[in-house]
Amino acid sequence: GYLHVTLGWMRQWSWETRARIVMEKTHFWPRLVEPLDWLQPPAQAGPPARAWQHCWLDFLVAHQDWRGLAAWVRSLPLLAEDCVDDQGKSCVDLVKLEERGLRCCASYAREVLLQELGHRGIFCSSDAKTFPALLCRLTMVGKLFGDGLPDKADEEAPEGGPAAASAGNEADSTSPSTTEGALPLDRLLPLGRVSPFHCFFIKFCIDRDLPALLLLYLQRYDLATTMGAMKELQIRQSERPWASLLLVGRLGNTHLFAASLHHAASVCTSSGPTSKSCSREDAEGVPFMPLDALAESRPIAFLATLMFAPVSSALELVDIAQDMPWAVTKQTLVKAVAAYPALCETFFPQGVEDTGKNTESDKAQTPTYGMSLVEAVAEANCHRWASSGTKLEDAAEEAQTQQTPELQGVTARAAYGRERLLAERHKAAEDMATFKGDITLSTLLSDVAAFDVEQVLRRLPIFRDDAKDDEALDLADLAAPDEHFPDELGESYFLAQGRAMMAFHVLMTKCQQNLKPGEELRFPLVLAPDDARRLRKAAKSVALHNLLNEGVVASAVCLLELCGLETEKLRVDVEAAKRIYAHNVLRGQDRAGDESDRQRAAAASVIQLFMSFP
Repeated sequence: GYLHVTLGWMRQWSWETRARIVMEKTHFWPRLVEPLDWLQPPAQAGPPARAWQHCWLDFLVAHQDWRGLAAWVRSLPLLAEDCVDDQGKSCVDLVKLEERGLRCCASYAREVLLQELGHRGIFCSSDAKTFPALLCRLTMVGKLFGDGLPDKADEEAPEGGPAAASAGNEADSTSPSTTEGALPLDRLLPLGRVSPFHCFFIKFCIDRDLPALLLLYLQRYDLATTMGAMKELQIRQSERPWASLLLVGRLGNTHLFAASLHHAASVCTSSGPTSKSCSREDAEGVPFMPLDALAESRPIAFLATLMFAPVSSALELVDIAQDMPWAVTKQTLVKAVAAYPALCETFFPQGVEDTGKNTESDKAQTPTYGMSLVEAVAEANCHRWASSGTKLEDAAEEAQTQQTPELQGVTARAAYGRERLLAERHKAAEDMATFKGDITLSTLLSDVAAFDVEQVLRRLPIFRDDAKDDEALDLADLAAPDEHFPDELGESYFLAQGRAMMAFHVLMTKCQQNLKPGEELRFPLVLAPDDARRLRKAAKSVALHNLLNEGVVASAVCLLELCGLETEKLRVDVEAAKRIYAHNVLRGQDRAGDESDRQRAAAASVIQLFMSFP
């Protein structure tokens, strides 16, 4: 009859048409569709798993089923050899997806599809075409600083979405492919190594003035930790004044002097045209302020920067070539330390009356320094350590990163320098000296203190060599009895920030301290009546003072519920206070005056009213 004619006509349909009809009738259950023997793909369609994968994609795109597309991506099989290269391109075959899927999807379904692919470390040609597009996708999927959100694939195919590989395909069970996890991004975002995307993102942050983001990125991927690594990144520090300070300051104490001069140029340049004319540029185009100019304009900043200068003593600055960034004339040095008698006596024990005349024959400093300031400071520090035999912690590191014959000799003197530092480490308070070792700390403090610092420090047993034989001194005992105050943050502080769990943690700590020996803290917390009354009052105060902040009010209610206290009264008070406040504000609109003042007055009256209730 007609049924045989209809069935014969249906047998002439393509496999994709018949499969899509069954898909519709089974409510998108792949486990019910793919194992059917009479619905297997023909040989010309390719491997069964790939044929079903393409058929599901066409079906879901035709229906614009974004939930099904997301499940389709999550079940996409990945081979063990699949990876993402340094340009963001993967080995996954996306030809069918880009030709039939993305082109025919609506904007919302297309974005969902790209997002799910990005979560699995797969980037289409539109995202991997340029680094700005790839940065946008990495940011949206939360993988810019690593793997981001974990990819939690279901153990079984979801009922509301398809799966590319059927559970009934026993022949593919031993395949190295997987439907879980994501492709590693260790080539695109390597740790401790340079990649094209690293260079692009660092330049991106510098061009758009994003120092905090750049610092987090460098710390996350352990980049620019040495001079060699910073050169490989090809960072243009001269484009932003903060870039050199951020990058050079991370290299360690040996480079702090260069970072200080870079920072001085950016700070002092904005103070006036005179300071701007004193700045110079190194070979990389990064501006810096010579130490002599810093001593003329900012004596205090000069003395602080002098601590890290690549010289053993400040007097050496007078004898070096005037073209060096840290060269200082004798007259400038005398002028800078004139206000500090201890420093004057240390640097010039014979007096400063006859300091010599300023030699006009000194070669003037050129506007541009011949080499990088960072490299010049590092090289000068290594020469100083090599000549004095002193080894700081960064000397060996610098000798390894700077592959020059001058720096390699520092490592050979490391053992001697370390023993020398250990022998000089244990000193009394009156013998503690500065970094340069030219003046004691107590003498330096005596210049600015109204009492004898040396005598005060001698009375503290913690600074004496026989401190082990004395009882430990509690510095808090030195304060008067009426000067003691509790230095802690209570529950109200964290509730006002909407941090109910942190407030609960503070409360648990207090309960733990009040336990008797042998008792354990049990949950839920059982508070004493006085403590419960105090907690209710604190939660009520925080909720009323943050009446319009629903997050803070919810935190106050949450804390009371965690402690097993009733919250209905607080909820009712808050809702009533909101209505009274809104009524007062509405009624006061006709009055003259600032609107913010009227709102504050209305809030104050409501808070006072409800806080007066028992």
